[in-house]
Amino acid sequence: MPQYLPSVKYLHKILRCEPDTGKLFWRERTPDMFSDVDPERRQAKCEQWNAKYANRPALYHLKDRHFVGRIDGTVHYAHRVLLAMYQNRWPTGKVRHLNKDTTDNRRKNLHEIPRPEIEIRQDEDGQGWTIGFKPRYTTRRPVLYTGR
Repeated sequence: MPQYLPSVKYLHKILRCEPDTGKLFWRERTPDMFSDVDPERRQAKCEQWNAKYANRPALYHLKDRHFVGRIDGTVHYAHRVLLAMYQNRWPTGKVRHLNKDTTDNRRKNLHEIPRPEIEIRQDEDGQGWTIGFKPRYTTRRPVLYTGR
């Protein structure tokens, strides 16, 4: 099942990012952002939400050495959200931390690696075709020692 990805415009509306530190903070919300609540209760719900979350860290829970959190009920990795906000588009490939510290989400530390290209090649017997991904790393064949 595909994951829900909010628009980047929406991310900028609800989150504030600091590129120098790689941290995300919740922005204050307005009553119109609570469309799932009865119109009479929107103002109260908005004030309650702002008192609890506004200007506080967002997506800061650690899971598998990465910061994660929920946006509209869906879990997102902070580094992917930050890169989406930096680039104004969601990353389509993997996101790599250049200094190997997965908690360091500064702009200069995040790099998108494109998805591997699909490779179509003829089978060794020449009878069929194989569709697959280009190998990420090439490995050397073992050298057989003949005793000479």
